[in-house]
Amino acid sequence: MNKEELLKRLGIENSSVEKQNEILQNLANAVSTRIMVKLSEQLTDEDLDQISKMIDNNQDMEVERFITSKIPNYEEFKNKIEADMIEEVINNKSSIMQNIDAISSEKLSLS
Repeated sequence: MNKEELLKRLGIENSSVEKQNEILQNLANAVSTRIMVKLSEQLTDEDLDQISKMIDNNQDMEVERFITSKIPNYEEFKNKIEADMIEEVINNKSSIMQNIDAISSEKLSLS
């Protein structure tokens, strides 16, 4: 799914670019978090320790290779999590948008 299609499915295609980017960044962060949670469920503690050490040493390419060697069909694994998360957001978008608006309003009142 391309960005324009995603914006339409989320119902934010007419929102400001700033608002769109904020929502897309939040979605990307949520997807990354969910991927990490799902990875932690499938990898051993030793694997997670090794990944942690690689991350601490800024070895991003090695992390990706290591995970790919441990998780069969890793790209499909990530794509499914992303697709599931997007569908979850779309199915709950009115509630999510209300929460985002409340948070944005709260930030403005604190400024």
